[in-house]
Amino acid sequence: MGSPEEEAATELEYRPEGQRAGSTVEAVLPISSTLVVAALLGAVAPDYALPGAALVGLGWWWHRRQSKKLPHCTLRVRDGRLAVIDRLGRVLVDEALDDVLEVELDTKTVEKVTENPSGPAELRFINATVSPAVDTSRIQLVLADREYRLTDHYTSNIDATDWNRQIRRFLRRHGWTPADAD
Repeated sequence: MGSPEEEAATELEYRPEGQRAGSTVEAVLPISSTLVVAALLGAVAPDYALPGAALVGLGWWWHRRQSKKLPHCTLRVRDGRLAVIDRLGRVLVDEALDDVLEVELDTKTVEKVTENPSGPAELRFINATVSPAVDTSRIQLVLADREYRLTDHYTSNIDATDWNRQIRRFLRRHGWTPADAD
């Protein structure tokens, strides 16, 4: 094994912008589980209801805080191979660097429709307005046999473009050349 500096030179931690709209479960689960623990402990041992609920709430807060510190995934290049490793340490992609044909953006344009808030519910869609088009993107690796997206969710086009540039530069530093550069 090499020194920590050599190890860092072979790895790139991918930390995209967070998904803007999380699911409702992500918001409700910490609150509801804290309330359930408080209710159960209140029925069984009222003296422990508040500390137990506080402990569950603290656990959720700590978990959320620690998960923000972890990268979404890590790209590692060793011996001419690219590995994409998730935050749990699972290898998601293990390909020869020569089999990585391209690192590109998967872009979609989003136009949000806002209903007219006034008037009867049946007529709100009639005076709806459409906001300007906004590009959102995610990074995908084009491999010899498939495409692999680094995230399921789309982020701002600016963030994805910046990360796309960083990933391409990282791979080129380790001897990768895009398929169209040959």
